[in-house]
Amino acid sequence: MTPLYLHIKSTAPASWGQQEIFRQILNDMNLEVMDRRTNRNGRTLSAEVQTDLFVKDKSMNVKFQKIAGQKRIKNALKVAMDLTKDDLNALTSAIEELQKMANDDRAPFFTKFDTNNDGVVSLRELKNGLEKELSINLTKAQARKVMDLFDESKDGLLQKDEMVSLNEFKQRLQTIMDEMKSNALNLSTRSSEKPSLVRRISTIDLSHVSLVSLEKEAQTALEEVAKEQDQIIARGTEIEDSLERALGEESTVVVDVWNPWPWTELFDKIASHYELESVDHFEAVFASIDIDGGGTVDQEEIYEALLQAGVDISEEGVATLFNMIDEDGSGEIDKEEWKEAADFYLELKEEENERARMENDKSKAQERLRKQKLAKLGAQAKSLQQKK
Repeated sequence: MTPLYLHIKSTAPASWGQQEIFRQILNDMNLEVMDRRTNRNGRTLSAEVQTDLFVKDKSMNVKFQKIAGQKRIKNALKVAMDLTKDDLNALTSAIEELQKMANDDRAPFFTKFDTNNDGVVSLRELKNGLEKELSINLTKAQARKVMDLFDESKDGLLQKDEMVSLNEFKQRLQTIMDEMKSNALNLSTRSSEKPSLVRRISTIDLSHVSLVSLEKEAQTALEEVAKEQDQIIARGTEIEDSLERALGEESTVVVDVWNPWPWTELFDKIASHYELESVDHFEAVFASIDIDGGGTVDQEEIYEALLQAGVDISEEGVATLFNMIDEDGSGEIDKEEWKEAADFYLELKEEENERARMENDKSKAQERLRKQKLAKLGAQAKSLQQKK
């Protein structure tokens, strides 16, 4: 277990005694300030003060999540949340082929799967119907995920109002694919001040995804993370309410999880210093750190490697990073543990770069659209002038 670290961000009208309010409430709620940043906007009576407090909650501990565990939870959540991209592509292609032969792709599509005429489509009927109509093979898990896309009542059956047309079916799949691309796998850690989706998902969120296709161990891991997040949400809400009552109605307080030692940023500096771009490169660095060639490195050797990379880190930060990588808790990091951490880091960086590319493409598309609209308006204005 490890202490819960929080980022408290407040915006409130400037007033005398504001810092004393913070001091009193933080003391009463057993919150230890690790860092504080204050910024005043304006010099008049309407000035606002933005305060960022980075605190350790001494009243609550959370499960220490090793890097390998983070990867397993992230991948389990991906499986639970959506059909894979390959699944969606296969379904979309099959629907497009069927649309070419259909007389009216806006007519009800799922209704024909109701083979026993009871007014609903069961999972078995959906699976058999899709396989027959689309000429594809589906696993039960894949069919269940298709069911989840349209089963708004969450009763495990498709009711009449949930039986969409072929065209609507395709549009829904396209929407899901667009969301997957735009999210660009947002399950990765976002930044030092924002937790990953793994840290955000609550039991309510988890109730909206299907865990049936996951192994029992993965289901349990996600459920434990969600229950812990419920406790974090409750604690954050308690802090928000207390501060907003004390600071007044015009104040806004937001509490989020804070990671004082973001391991991905530490790996960023290592990668930058040693110019690392692949797992093989990271393995080469491991070999250079492992001076005696014993196949393992200790905490002191990791600390020296971080110093050489120009990383300013405390002993507590090094210990935290070391323990995150040391999967078996042996007190040493072996080559496989280092490789797994490097592999996960590169996976997250690839997703981050993909998000950046998509944002850039979106910006370019918006700029092209703006220019097209301006050109059209210019042509219309010119036409009006010529008519005059």
